[in-house]
Amino acid sequence: MNKENKLELTEGSEYKITSLGSRDNLIESYGVFKGFISIGVDETGVLMELNSSHGELAGRLRIIPLHVVLHYKRQR
Repeated sequence: MNKENKLELTEGSEYKITSLGSRDNLIESYGVFKGFISIGVDETGVLMELNSSHGELAGRLRIIPLHVVLHYKRQR
């Protein structure tokens, strides 16, 4: 049986997204998924509003390019 791996995120839900940063560093982003966004001509990104665990960055929007997303988990 062949299962497809799909990136399924629900707008308005909270997620923890682990992505690649610079120089093999991982970035953990916690916040509310706002949707997908186009980056340039042929790239897509995940748009998140960061939550309070990011300190003074809370409430800011973060765009995470789809090709650097390693893992995501819905928060409850």
